[in-house]
Amino acid sequence: MALEVIKQIKEVERKADEIVRDARSGASRIVEDARLKTRDIIEKARSEAKQEASSIAAQALREVEKEIAGVTDEVEERIEMLRREAVKNLDKAVSFIIKRIVG
Repeated sequence: MALEVIKQIKEVERKADEIVRDARSGASRIVEDARLKTRDIIEKARSEAKQEASSIAAQALREVEKEIAGVTDEVEERIEMLRREAVKNLDKAVSFIIKRIVG
């Protein structure tokens, strides 16, 4: 009877050791899975951040180009206005010089 109890105790200890080994193995797998998921999340976040930064930069570039186009139009209008004034003043200057020379 004592021998039977000892065998049962040894069997229970063996099962307990097996449960502990399985639990450690499972914990290791859980930790490794968590590391992999964390790495994947970080990589996805980096990728999304790069895409977002690229999108923001492209939008900023479009806005700058639009602003440059507006300024360019204003400058061209101002140049044309100055050109017309110069031509008008040229006619006055020529008339003034002719009057001074002739008369």
